[in-house]
Amino acid sequence: MGKNPQNGKEIKIPAKKVAKFKPGKTLAEVVNQTIPKKKTAPAKKAKKK
Repeated sequence: MGKNPQNGKEIKIPAKKVAKFKPGKTLAEVVNQTIPKKKTAPAKKAKKK
């Protein structure tokens, strides 16, 4: 049972099915790998006019 917050009346909430998923060890390792950051050149300063 649930309760409607607007008027306080009790309502019946129907049961529902939810799919469960547990990743395998290999998938978890691939997903959790760190990706190396690309090295970027330092920003160039603008020339004075």
